[in-house]
Amino acid sequence: WVFNYGADGVNCNDQWMIGGLEHNDGKQSLYISCDAGKSATYGYKKNLVVAYRVFEFAEQVSVDITFDYKLYGAENTSMLYVGLVREGVDIQSNSLDPILSPTLKNQLPHRFYQSINWNTYTIQNQRMSPNIRVKLIFVWENYNTDTAKVNPMSPCIDNIQITKSNCKMPSNLQMTSECGSFTATWDGTSDSYEYQYRKTGNQNWTTIK
Repeated sequence: WVFNYGADGVNCNDQWMIGGLEHNDGKQSLYISCDAGKSATYGYKKNLVVAYRVFEFAEQVSVDITFDYKLYGAENTSMLYVGLVREGVDIQSNSLDPILSPTLKNQLPHRFYQSINWNTYTIQNQRMSPNIRVKLIFVWENYNTDTAKVNPMSPCIDNIQITKSNCKMPSNLQMTSECGSFTATWDGTSDSYEYQYRKTGNQNWTTIK
């Protein structure tokens, strides 16, 4: 991962980091902190902060990108922008001016705000050319207009998964339990599945292949 990209990134009041303050399953997630990691909240200073990861495929393929997210924010004031762009698309952090140009905003079509509970989002059918490096990029735009909210929840990202688009998730998951055992059924077209479960309140998962 590249955190707080750009020469001005270190000067931004909000900072991207990976830590254990927030997570949806597991023990860590990617989030913004305005106090050096003491809390997963964003501050009252304007800034634009960028985190991304580069990847490529050896063959032409269509992929789905799925992740969990939550944040406070507000439309057109403090928003999270997400996109898949060529590596050469240069979006840098800015400690004074949070404004993204219309051209760059058009390349970041997935936008999030005011979702304080964990949700799952999928960017579908992204066609990847062979041996072309691309960036999965998260851009936090803070306009310092949410001052009515004390310690607003920052954008938090967890469980990022990249899968082939033709490998669809199973549907119609049904669970039944009786006498300490359970049965799970679902609809799907894959040749095999890996099933994970855990007891409520337990952080450890059991895997069935």
